[in-house]
Amino acid sequence: WRTKTFAIEQFNAIIRNAVEDSYKRLILPFLTRSYRTKLTSAAEKESIAMFVRNLRQRLLVCPVRGCVIMGVDPGFRHGCKLAILSHTSQILHTDVVYLHNSGQQREAEKLRHLMMKYSCTNVVIGNGTACRETESFFADLISRRYFHPLDVSYWTVMILGQRRMIYLYN
Repeated sequence: WRTKTFAIEQFNAIIRNAVEDSYKRLILPFLTRSYRTKLTSAAEKESIAMFVRNLRQRLLVCPVRGCVIMGVDPGFRHGCKLAILSHTSQILHTDVVYLHNSGQQREAEKLRHLMMKYSCTNVVIGNGTACRETESFFADLISRRYFHPLDVSYWTVMILGQRRMIYLYN
């Protein structure tokens, strides 16, 4: 930047210093912030779009191909919550059974009726309160071949950490 007239060199130095100082302290940080804000906004939008694409693919996948699954959320006080999922991941039935009270035989009959009605061959048990008792209840029924024409097996679900990683073990 130069003046059109011949100014004193000291004034040119003052103006040059003012321009350099304003560029370093004000203009450059402003441009940097605005550019980074635009990049961050674009990255957030792309991140959300990628999450939506991944989630849609995960939700459209069948839990276990070709199998009807009974999911059990174990519990003492409020009973064990059941959900039966079709081989296309649709919820077929939900219910609550009280496996750890005095009416175990009646609840076992209810489970047998649901297993036969929906041809359910897999039981998935969560690892919440009363999971060991629920697991032993189902293991006992399966070992006695209570669900007889069906070949039923059970899986235990372990949810670890805040990322909710799910491990199935038989």
